[in-house]
Amino acid sequence: MGDEDTKSRASALPSMSHTMPAVPREPEQVFLIHGTGSSLPDPENPRWWQSSSDFARRLAGALGDGFRIGDKTISATGPDTFTWSGANSERARRSAGTTLLGWLIDRETANRGYHLIAHSHGGSVIWHALVAARRAGIRLRGLRSWTTVGTPFLHFDVAPLFTITALTWVVSFLVLLPTISRISKGSENFYSLYDVPFTDWLIPSALLFLLAAILVVPLLVLLTFMLRKFETYRLGRIEQLTYSEYEARHLAIWHEFDEPINGIGATLSTPAAITPRLVRADATPRDFRLHPGELARLSLPFRKLYDLTIAAVADQFAWRLLMKRLQGSDIPGLLCSKVDTLPALPRSARHPLPPADAEAMNSYVKTWTSDTADDVRRSLHRIRLSGNGADLLNSLPPRLWDSVLHTSYFTIHSISDRIAQHVLKMAEPREPSENDQASPATHSNSSRSRSYIPWKLWLLSGSTLVALTALTATAFNAAFDTYLWPASRDYQLERIITRVTDSQFLAIPPNDHIGKIYVNLLAMDRLGDYMSLLDRMSEADLAIRSAERLAFAFGHAERWDDVKRLSSYSRGLARGDERWERVVPVILLQGIAGAIAKGLPANHPKVQEFARLIAVSDVQQDEEFIEFAIPMLLTLGRDDVVKELMENAESLCIRWAEHLRKETKLSSLDPRLVDRCKEDWPEAFESSGISPEVSLSERRDASTSKPQSDPVQLLKRLEEPPPSLQLSKAEAASLWALVADLSHAQKESEVTRISQLILDYQVRFTPIDRDEQLTEPLEQSIAALARIGRLDLAYRFADRLEEQAMAAKKGDADSEVIVLRLAQAAAVSLKLGQKQRANRILRKAREISEAALEATIKPGDFKEGIGWYEASMFLAKLSVWPDKTLAAQFLRLAERSSTLEPRLTHRSIKLANLARRFTELGRFKIARDLAESAPLPVAENTRSDDGDEEERVYARTEVQAGGVVGSYLAVLDVYVSTAFPAKARLFGVMSGQAKAPQKLIGLQ
Repeated sequence: MGDEDTKSRASALPSMSHTMPAVPREPEQVFLIHGTGSSLPDPENPRWWQSSSDFARRLAGALGDGFRIGDKTISATGPDTFTWSGANSERARRSAGTTLLGWLIDRETANRGYHLIAHSHGGSVIWHALVAARRAGIRLRGLRSWTTVGTPFLHFDVAPLFTITALTWVVSFLVLLPTISRISKGSENFYSLYDVPFTDWLIPSALLFLLAAILVVPLLVLLTFMLRKFETYRLGRIEQLTYSEYEARHLAIWHEFDEPINGIGATLSTPAAITPRLVRADATPRDFRLHPGELARLSLPFRKLYDLTIAAVADQFAWRLLMKRLQGSDIPGLLCSKVDTLPALPRSARHPLPPADAEAMNSYVKTWTSDTADDVRRSLHRIRLSGNGADLLNSLPPRLWDSVLHTSYFTIHSISDRIAQHVLKMAEPREPSENDQASPATHSNSSRSRSYIPWKLWLLSGSTLVALTALTATAFNAAFDTYLWPASRDYQLERIITRVTDSQFLAIPPNDHIGKIYVNLLAMDRLGDYMSLLDRMSEADLAIRSAERLAFAFGHAERWDDVKRLSSYSRGLARGDERWERVVPVILLQGIAGAIAKGLPANHPKVQEFARLIAVSDVQQDEEFIEFAIPMLLTLGRDDVVKELMENAESLCIRWAEHLRKETKLSSLDPRLVDRCKEDWPEAFESSGISPEVSLSERRDASTSKPQSDPVQLLKRLEEPPPSLQLSKAEAASLWALVADLSHAQKESEVTRISQLILDYQVRFTPIDRDEQLTEPLEQSIAALARIGRLDLAYRFADRLEEQAMAAKKGDADSEVIVLRLAQAAAVSLKLGQKQRANRILRKAREISEAALEATIKPGDFKEGIGWYEASMFLAKLSVWPDKTLAAQFLRLAERSSTLEPRLTHRSIKLANLARRFTELGRFKIARDLAESAPLPVAENTRSDDGDEEERVYARTEVQAGGVVGSYLAVLDVYVSTAFPAKARLFGVMSGQAKAPQKLIGLQ
């Protein structure tokens, strides 16, 4: 019966704050409640608690007609009193107490007084019922008296494991600190573990789950202990209040030598030595199991250690299991801490049976002792002959229980009379007095035993858990380092950092990109002593170029001491080089350039301080140095130095005048230097046929101007279009510029008409470009329609485009054109925010691309396969937003295409660009593998000197160089810009920030 049922059945009863009406005088009932192991009635030899037993008849005779033993209305054939399972279990006793409370509530509604008499743990059942009534706010007004005979009241407390559990958790946590650090790094690198196979996740995941359980379970245990401790404290207060309420009605009868009371109390004592010892206290060398020689003496400390630890813990373990079984202590987390003859502290001292009653019980038991011992001996003999150990308990003689004090109470007439006197005394109802709520006595002479605490056992358990934690953590660390960490971002970066700082890497030919790599390491706080790194470079020119890049970064961060330190850089034998003298001014100029690029004015005190340190009188003034120095010196106002340099700039001015005549490399010419050349060397321009009065900006405008389409003529062509109207890129741009103007003028009808013409007549834009401007006309159309609120037309435009693109099939002759049309459709869908549509189109493009690339590779047509690189890279860029996995698949196609590239320079740039794109997707392992597979020579990502478009290298706006160096630089550029944006901005390496002068001059 549960608590809710009990409360519902008590709804008709008054609460503790109300009084019951006067109870009519009717025969009061006396209920006899059995103890442990005697729940079954015996019709032939009735048990003491049955109404037909000798004790029940004597009690009925002593009480008279005003009392009735049992209640026949309960069961016509079965027990006429309360029965329970009788199991030796604290759970069973508490459950029986709850059931008894419900049973008593039924008796309360009968308006009849009743008395309870219980033996052994039947008294515990009554006590649990009274406590449950108190907790439920129920007052048992009909309970006149309750008597407990030979009841061992067990008091439970929370096992004192809180300290050990907390200590175990703390030690386990400390042991797991390296593992927690790995897990933290793993979580930071989680999105870089895309390419780890599922099978490689199984072992680390299982071990991680086990570690989590090892950490979480003790925390849950600690929480449980805290809740149990609070509940136990609260229960203790309730029990004391309960006993204060019902103490006056309680009669406790117990023999001083009652076997269960003393026996259960003995279970709380120090454990006996159960496990064999290897060393006895009185042992001599003759007693050793080993030969009493040198080996015995050497093993003595280990055997003593075994006796003190393993043997002692085994004793506590075995003793605890056995004693808990005898106590019936089966509630997790609770420990039997005390065995008493009273349920709580009484207000006055209670005593065991008087000597006369105790002596009567002793005499009764002695009369059966000799016969019982003989019966036991015969039973043991039968068991030995039969070999059936299961008969050990079943064959015990019935008279055995007559030889036990605990079961002899009800055979003594004086004890029966004592119980009857108490019932008669308590028969009349009385109101609670002030004494019922008085404070309990601070002491009692009733018997008590305190619990033994198995500290060694618990310490060993905690140590075992710590050892298991350490073992599991070691296994997890090994699995993590083997299966997961090699694919992580940090691992790949660590390998790259190790590679770019080793001696083999520092021996590569001079280039302008090693310094950029080290600036990235500087932003990552991984550069270390840069001066020693420069000294380890095999080529002095490489060291100086790297120092220039570092000087620019230090100037950008306004770390002037580092700029000065770099300017004083000395390199032993290299100092004899005739160009070494320009190291100081070049590095100073690079530092100043960094500061100006950050935004410091040229007249800043620090800038001017370092500008005054620049001297060029002893420097070899070749064209390279002059071209580098003059623009910066003009900015700094060092006209004296500029004048000195211009004396040796005739050949430079002639070369620049020739570029102006051919209109090549105009974007790389510095207008200040050109103007100074015209001023100091006008004959160089006159000999080239160029007027010095024509400025460089005018020539740039003339070289970059393109013919513009006439919008009016375009509108006429659209009014009567042919079946398929082809518009060039310039015509499309002009058309949509007109649409934009019409939209701004709110001429919706014209915008709608032009858009409808495009839909109806399938206007195409040619030629197909493979760069970022591929979808510009379509994006302009969408933007124009959106501005006037005509998304319906924009969606129709996207539907038509998708319909045409999706009609293509794998293996079509012009697959590349089809894929690019699909890219157009996907770009339009992304512009409209239709992510699912774009994803669907891009997957179609991937299928066609895979089939087309496979078809071109198998016959050996490498040229066609090479052409798929740019298309795949463009599709990958489109796929990043809707699906990064799809973007990685397009990059894989581009990687396959790049392997077909026979030109070393082009393949180097392609691999570097792929490494950058994979890094942006978080695939650091693939990015590093691509970098490692790239050729070692540095490939500059720039056009040819004559500006021929056919000689341009791929992705010139994304990567600065190819090869291993360019690939590493691309990976670090992406990582630093995303992971260390503040440091990247500080040192001027953030994407979009001003860079160092385009060319580093070094010593060459």
